[in-house]
Formats: sequence, C-alpha cells, structure tokens
Amino acid sequence: MKLGRDRVDNDNNPLLADGEGNEHGTFDLGIIAATNNNDIGIDGINDQAQVWVGRAIGSGKWAESLREFVDEFKTSGQPNGLVNLSLDLTQQNPDGTITTRYEFTPQEREALEYARQNHVLIVAAAAEWAVRLPNQWGNWCW
Repeated sequence: MKLGRDRVDNDNNPLLADGEGNEHGTFDLGIIAATNNNDIGIDGINDQAQVWVGRAIGSGKWAESLREFVDEFKTSGQPNGLVNLSLDLTQQNPDGTITTRYEFTPQEREALEYARQNHVLIVAAAAEWAVRLPNQWGNWCW
C-alpha cells in the first residue's frame, strides 16, 4: 500500500489512529483488498491490487488528492486505474453558513479531466446515506 497526503490533517500520513475520523473509505478498501482464503472475514475482490491511500474528505481538497493519485498511478505502469472518490461539494456562504454546491470548480473539472485522460475511472457515491428505493419488482431495497 502506498500512502498519499492527508489533506485533512495536512501531513504525509492519511491513516487514522483508533477513534480518529469517520473511517470513510475503510469499508471500500476492505472489500477491494481483503486477504483471500485466510478464513478471516471476507475475501477481497483482488488482494493483490496495488492500493494508494489519500485522505481529503471534509477538507475541500479532493481535486488535489485526485491529481496526486493520478500522478502516482502514471508511474505504476498499469494501463488503467480506478479511484473511489468522495465529492466534497460544499461552499461557505457570505452569512457563514455551509451549504451544498451543485457545480464543480474549474480546478475540480481540470482534475477530473486529468484522470480521464490518464485512463483512471472515477467511482463516486451518489449519496452518503441509505435511501429506500423501489426496485423493478415493486419491493423496496436499500
């Protein structure tokens, strides 16, 4: 596992200490890279995957983190990359309140295009909470 920058604490260690942060992304990392055939928990999708970890959720600097990942990916020699990205789309209004914004900044658009041009697929959650939706058979699913 390669470690990128932590843009929340502004240091070079994106790993969380016990009880620190919200462990956003840890679940996904476990699904992707959990050790296979060890009779502990689940088998990962690919326990040989080259994994890079950065932390930016809540800092407003996800585009910087994405560019850092793409730069690192370009040195890997792999033909394609994948990034699980949380889009931290908030803004501070003139009255000091924080609200959701609905457009990317020019820097964010540039970072997404940089990833696309370098064969990096973006996986981004549509929401950070459970939503009940009817499926095609009329049942409800999460």
